Amino acid sequence: MTLDPIFQLSNLLALLIVLAGGFVRGYTGFGSGLVMAPLFAILWGPVDAVATTAGLGLLATVQLTASSVPLVNWRDVLPMLAAAILLVPFGAALLVSLDPDLVKKIIAIDPSRTAMWFLGGRLLSDELGLLDEALAWWQQLRHHMPMEVTPLVEQATLLADMGLYTEARYRLEAITDENMDVSGQQYAKISQLHGMVMSASMQD
Repeated sequence: MTLDPIFQLSNLLALLIVLAGGFVRGYTGFGSGLVMAPLFAILWGPVDAVATTAGLGLLATVQLTASSVPLVNWRDVLPMLAAAILLVPFGAALLVSLDPDLVKKIIAIDPSRTAMWFLGGRLLSDELGLLDEALAWWQQLRHHMPMEVTPLVEQATLLADMGLYTEARYRLEAITDENMDVSGQQYAKISQLHGMVMSASMQD
């Protein structure tokens, strides 16, 4: 029996997503689903993402149930529990009946979820060293949020790491050419990166 199927890229990414979700849950006590569901939706699709996230969350929650029951304020919890019992089946029915591509966009490619995009990009580049895939990842965000500075800065950083200084310079210059809004913190990083890229590209 070969172990190659176990070490496929999708499985390694799934492991990193679970580790990230577990870290968030361990640190805050909640929120693992907010990290895992959007990234799993990109990786596998919405139905598998929700099923996996719910299953992992259930395993983690069962461990705390017995000790938590005496501490519950039932006056606050019962209305929320009733709403969940009524509406979760409706949400599950929509999940399996709607077009998967549409659901994937709603769950995973919501332009407001820049934190999820940032985490995914970091996993690809920093943890797995998949620079080409990370470049494509940030290009997807650029497609969905054309006036967002972050994907251009991340792409320029990756291209500089790859020694492609001219291409990195083009990414940074696009920020000015397209008149994007830049925060003070972003401006400092962009200026430093631009100076390094300009110096390196002139030596090529």
